[in-house]
Amino acid sequence: MRYLLLIIFFIPQLLYAQENKPLAANEDSRQLSTEVMIFRDQVGDKSLTDILLLEDDFSAAEQIFNAGYTYDVHWFRITLQRTADARKDWLLSATPTFLNDLQLYIPNGQGGFELHQSGNQVAATLRPLDNQFGTFTFPITLRDTSSTVFYLRLQTQTTSSMGLSVATPEKLIQTNIQQKLLLGLLLGSLLIILIIILWLWSKEHNFSYIMLVGYILSGILGLTAIEGAIAQFVFPYQADIAMLITPLSACSIIIFFTGFNIFFFNTRNYFPRLHIALCGLTVLTLLTLLSIPFGLFLTTAPILMIAVLLLQPFQLYISWVGTHNDEYINHTVFYGFLFNLILTTTEILAVLGFISMALAPLLSVKIGILAPLLFIGLFQHFRQSEKRNQEVMIRAQVAEKVATIEKQRSKDKSTFLSLIAHEIRMPLAIIDSTVQTLGSLPSMPDEVKLERHDRIRQSVAHLTNLLENTLSSTEYTDNQSIFAHTEYFLLAPFVKKSIKTISIASDYNIKIADDYYCTADRRLLNLALSNLVVNATKYREDNTRVTLDASESLHHGQNGTLFTISNHYIAQVKPDTTKWFNKHYREKNQANIDGLGIGLYLVKEIVQAHKGSIHCSATPTTSTGQWLITFTIWLPNHSVKENKT
Repeated sequence: MRYLLLIIFFIPQLLYAQENKPLAANEDSRQLSTEVMIFRDQVGDKSLTDILLLEDDFSAAEQIFNAGYTYDVHWFRITLQRTADARKDWLLSATPTFLNDLQLYIPNGQGGFELHQSGNQVAATLRPLDNQFGTFTFPITLRDTSSTVFYLRLQTQTTSSMGLSVATPEKLIQTNIQQKLLLGLLLGSLLIILIIILWLWSKEHNFSYIMLVGYILSGILGLTAIEGAIAQFVFPYQADIAMLITPLSACSIIIFFTGFNIFFFNTRNYFPRLHIALCGLTVLTLLTLLSIPFGLFLTTAPILMIAVLLLQPFQLYISWVGTHNDEYINHTVFYGFLFNLILTTTEILAVLGFISMALAPLLSVKIGILAPLLFIGLFQHFRQSEKRNQEVMIRAQVAEKVATIEKQRSKDKSTFLSLIAHEIRMPLAIIDSTVQTLGSLPSMPDEVKLERHDRIRQSVAHLTNLLENTLSSTEYTDNQSIFAHTEYFLLAPFVKKSIKTISIASDYNIKIADDYYCTADRRLLNLALSNLVVNATKYREDNTRVTLDASESLHHGQNGTLFTISNHYIAQVKPDTTKWFNKHYREKNQANIDGLGIGLYLVKEIVQAHKGSIHCSATPTTSTGQWLITFTIWLPNHSVKENKT
């Protein structure tokens, strides 16, 4: 047992003592840990010159660093090194985005340092790199393979939690996009819940609905503030106002969650003593909120966090008693309070500096799970309350009230469906309006009817292609490989059928021998050709046609099928076609054209699954600003015997 204790004690020391590994050529990001040392300036009056004289006073820093609420200034000594074949230019990233004052001192190569300042006390308009990459970002250069030392000064008016990492610009942009997508999904889900809760409140005026609405809105405010969206888009010039959003949202979350507990479980009547404690917590939260303009938040916030931590078990007790004594309260509410106890305790311990943990993901998980759990419990309570009221009404006037209830249910269903129908996009609106026109004008000329039918077919094809791309992107790009189940089939009818299902056949010139056979996976080939033809149609110049050829071709001595799809394209400069195969890539000058940026990416994956090749070229035409875009796909052919085996 004593040897086990020695191992547990010495492993962290060995990890901090290990030599820093240089950044390698195959790395695009790294979370800094052993590269960082820390010095605590309790007075906060030391300059870089003073810090350089205190090199021996630096100690190992845990990552993620967290010192809780403190007026102290923290200096970080960051030592980075690269291999000879690694890139020189990197980006140093500091998170989360509610840090107030960050000052990075970068060696200038002449024995001195250059000061780069960031933090949310600097207006967002003065931090273009932060807006681009989503974090507090500093450009750094490792001129050679020797160690380069940077000094970072941190001082903040909120909790001093900070994570440091280095990454390439491409990696940081990718990470930022992924975070924005996840945030968008989370906010969209919360807004849907919000709308339904407001609808429930319109049916049953209970303050617990308003408290849950306030809790969700405060969570949305906190999430957008932590991601930097508030400072970037709402207050780009008012840094002093943007700095207040994070503590404001934190206090609001506490107030509304406590209010939900008070009104939902009627603590005034059923838990009078705990009701006083909950009201006291609300008053303390308001005082903490009022202390922000006076610069006392670092003093009052720890007191508030301790009070919240102490009351967590009592709030869980209230939910447990409430769900067991009231048959109309679903147990989901208790599970929500239990989940809140676990995550809030973890969050407070991190905020107070007792444990090291990233706060932004913790808040996202807490809001993203707790809000639906409370909503489900509230919705079940609403349904049970309605059921109870209906039973009382039925006992009084059975015959008359049954009809009223059915009518009300029908109205409620229509209201709910109208909220969902409001989200239907333009393609369905086009189909609906066109069908109505065809029905109201039976004597419409044939050419007009044909044009209306074409509009319907194109809208359906657009939706089908969008759905197919989205499903295929999910199926084939989540760390899974595409497997092509090839077969030997007649190509010309297959291609003509594929083209016919997506648009007007007269818009295309198809050149394929009637007796030509090829080897491919029918479904995957259909998806690839559909994407290429749809793209060619969307981006072509007006009054031009798309050309699709297929013929036998040799590639590195192997027999195969060569597909060629061409269209005319308008652009002032030659397009970089190599980027078109990147996932989610869209041309900036074509932002008005629908698309997800995954079609050509899927085409490339499908071709690679067939062990084929794909290439795209842009050739200037005689017209100014016009280019001939040509996609060439080669797929290997196998004999019938080979295919069957």
